[in-house]
Amino acid sequence: MNEQTAAAIRAAGDHAQVLRLNRAAALQRRATDEGFTLVGNETEVPAGGLIYVVQKAEHPATGAVHYYYCIKPDYGKVYYLGGA
Repeated sequence: MNEQTAAAIRAAGDHAQVLRLNRAAALQRRATDEGFTLVGNETEVPAGGLIYVVQKAEHPATGAVHYYYCIKPDYGKVYYLGGA
């Protein structure tokens, strides 16, 4: 493969990236530790005067879905909801 083709492949992959990983993020660490793969970016859900930070993950072998979340700014306590 020539360098021009390699550069085109890298550029296409970078352009198509929709999930931003952060190995230091609490939700990502918990999901990965439990064998789950993130399938979406973190998002915030305001409810009941609190802000929930949530990230969806799926188990590659079973297809199980977990919604990992914490209450902002307490990133040290991560929970999950199972998929419905």
